[in-house]
Amino acid sequence: MSGDSPKRWRIVSSTACSAALLVAAGCGGSTQQAQPSQLPASLGRSLTDRTAKITAELGSGDPASARRDALALRAAVVAAIDAGRVPTSLQEPLLAGANRLLAAIELPPPAPAKTKKHEHKGKHHGDEHGD
Repeated sequence: MSGDSPKRWRIVSSTACSAALLVAAGCGGSTQQAQPSQLPASLGRSLTDRTAKITAELGSGDPASARRDALALRAAVVAAIDAGRVPTSLQEPLLAGANRLLAAIELPPPAPAKTKKHEHKGKHHGDEHGD
């Protein structure tokens, strides 16, 4: 069963660790003002939810969707950093976690292109009958 390969489970495990990093990055409480070393609660939840979705996609054998969503996650992290929503002390670990997550997702090689067989209709070279 290639769907249960050890490599795939290492990727899922790596993704779960990345999710833990996002949570450990210090999501602020929902009723408190975020501390300078914490992410705003809504941002932390959003990033954690995105990471959980990627983990589920990998777990179900959908690396293409996981990669697409990991790219979107990294873009969201960069946008949050650029907008000043991520404390300086968390910027590097958060971006590094998003990059590690993206790097861990391997897509299968593309299927070989199908070549269409040409149907020959009508006369073919050498089909001429000398009447």
